[in-house]
Amino acid sequence: MKSQSLFRTLFSWELEENYRFPIAESLIFVVIIYLIGFTSETMKIYQNLDISHYAYVLNALNSLSFISVFLVSFLFAKSFAGAFSSNIIKTILSYPIKRRDIIIIKFFSNLIVIYVILGALIIFDAWLAGIYLYNDNWFFVGVVLVALLINLLFLGSIAMFVSILLKNETLSILFVLFFIFGIPNFVGRFAKEFYQFFSISKSTSNIALYLLQGFYPSKAIIFNDVSYYMFIQSLSFQLGTFIILFTASLLYFVYLLEVD
Repeated sequence: MKSQSLFRTLFSWELEENYRFPIAESLIFVVIIYLIGFTSETMKIYQNLDISHYAYVLNALNSLSFISVFLVSFLFAKSFAGAFSSNIIKTILSYPIKRRDIIIIKFFSNLIVIYVILGALIIFDAWLAGIYLYNDNWFFVGVVLVALLINLLFLGSIAMFVSILLKNETLSILFVLFFIFGIPNFVGRFAKEFYQFFSISKSTSNIALYLLQGFYPSKAIIFNDVSYYMFIQSLSFQLGTFIILFTASLLYFVYLLEVD
């Protein structure tokens, strides 16, 4: 009970500090306009139901990957780096709360908020595309939601690690954007075969499309025939990055971080 009360208290605190007016309202507005926009246009050109669902998955993941980077980089920088620049971190650390609990709850609080907003809009977007949860098409939406969660874990771990190290909101945002958009292009110039694993949209799409192949084996060609190797590499890259950077952030925050 005590741990549940602590989580609720820190979760509420995080929401009050990081999502006060007009940030939450502005984020929801921008996300709604961005995500709903692609459905009405892209669905018009597809007459075959299978192809339209395939288009939904790809367009949803590409749009999510792009907007997730900006949401995560901004909100995590505000939460972690902002706590240092505003000296709120001193107040937080003055309370009888374990540092481990602080960083875990801050991470998952932001992750939950972003996931709920994007997930709800993805379900609504699927409805606009004619993909409903109460029939056999629910798996298309489920795959996108699973890929979205993996994507957010990956992005969140990068943003948290950078924000804790740099302790500056602007620099943290710029560095995360450079890493996500710059590194894949750099790698692609010298090793094109690895581009799809470092590219956030390609890597996320590989995960989703391979899962769809398993659920619809007779229609594998529709889902771009992603190989098992591509799936494992993409999944390992995103989850491996999350595990390594989340652990590194936790160890640094708990044992090495000194607040002046």
